[in-house]
Amino acid sequence: MFQLVYAALALAAEEHDDEGEQREGGYLQLVVGREYRPQCSAMVGDCGAVLREVIRSPVDDMAFGEALETVLRDLQAQCAVQPHVREDDRFGVTLWAPDGSAQGLNSLLRGTAAERLVYLADQVQDWAVEALWSEGASAVWPQCPTHPDTHPLTATVRTDTAVWVCPKRGTAVARIGELQTQ
Repeated sequence: MFQLVYAALALAAEEHDDEGEQREGGYLQLVVGREYRPQCSAMVGDCGAVLREVIRSPVDDMAFGEALETVLRDLQAQCAVQPHVREDDRFGVTLWAPDGSAQGLNSLLRGTAAERLVYLADQVQDWAVEALWSEGASAVWPQCPTHPDTHPLTATVRTDTAVWVCPKRGTAVARIGELQTQ
């Protein structure tokens, strides 16, 4: 339990490299979207209050819902396995696979809308690859149209837009949310 709280606080802080330059930070991958245990605050004093201030629930974030709908359009268009999406106060938003496995989703605490969309697309892609593999299908999603069944497209930001890119050629294939049905 202490490790969970410590990790959340460490990840919430801005990170700096050896030369003092700010780098990516502010992720709460270990806490957001997972059960928050009220006893944490009793065990670590004021840290619980800090966590409650720092953690934003994806369920309460309208932008998160819109981003999820955008990524799910791509999943609907090109993935053989579709998730059952559940939202509740205890776990946030969770994608459930037909085999009963699940993955919680979380939001990026800072960044542009495009960066937050890419962050969410990466999580949904992880879920899709695992779900496809579990079903015995090609564990590649989304498929690269130039190199099918060899590698998935990569979510990235180009000129302030969240796009799917072929990782071999670096070419943008589509905006996230606009993949064509296969």
